[in-house]
Amino acid sequence: MFKFLLCILSAVLVAECKLVPHIAARADLSLSNFLLSQQGRALSPSSSQCFSSYLALLAAAADRWSQEHEACVKAAEDSMIAVNDLASAHSKNVSTQAGSIVSYIGYCDSESDPLLSLGCYKNLTTDNLYKIYDISNNAADALVSLNAKIYIIDSDSYSCSNASERNYFETCAEIYDAMNYCFQNGPPPTVPPPTTSTTTLDPVLPSDEIRDILLPAVAAAPRRTPALFAVKSQEKENENKPVPRSGSHISKLTAWLEQQGNQDAVKV
Repeated sequence: MFKFLLCILSAVLVAECKLVPHIAARADLSLSNFLLSQQGRALSPSSSQCFSSYLALLAAAADRWSQEHEACVKAAEDSMIAVNDLASAHSKNVSTQAGSIVSYIGYCDSESDPLLSLGCYKNLTTDNLYKIYDISNNAADALVSLNAKIYIIDSDSYSCSNASERNYFETCAEIYDAMNYCFQNGPPPTVPPPTTSTTTLDPVLPSDEIRDILLPAVAAAPRRTPALFAVKSQEKENENKPVPRSGSHISKLTAWLEQQGNQDAVKV
């Protein structure tokens, strides 16, 4: 069962994007190794949701690696075309320089008199020695320069391909960690989009009124402050009472209220 699932997932990963053959093989091998290491968890009831969530990410990572690799190859090919054009130009210059020597040799061959022909060849080194050395040196310099350019192209192409491969496997490592977590803990819950509420909010009440409304609903919960109606009735009674001659009654009442408030606060 697991091998069948592995084959299907590998085929889906490769088929979802057109990959370079060797990249497709590496991506398939990477997924296979991960699934083999997680085969006990990969067959859990929630594994299908995990696969549907993260397989598309793996396919996108493989597709990006393939595109980056093709870009590296294309850049190297374009650079090699420029090097080949430069090599053709050097070759034509050398061929032009060597043409005069070839013409001289042809002239010696065309001489019908053997003695004159031998004399022509005798003067070959004397007349064309400088040209031969010049042709040889120019060809050697051009070859060294072109080989250096080719080496740089190969190095840049390797670095480019290696960087794209490293990015792919680093991305896959993060995806595999997330998929492994999904196998262990299940897929993350789907958060519904926020909806606009049309309910009318109650007016904001002062803090004292809120306490007076909410506290009686709590069983056996003592009040922190006296009720509003008690305070107001107390104020009316105080207005109707005559002003005492002495402040001792007020002091006693104030002390008693403070004591009652402290006891209620301790109970709370």
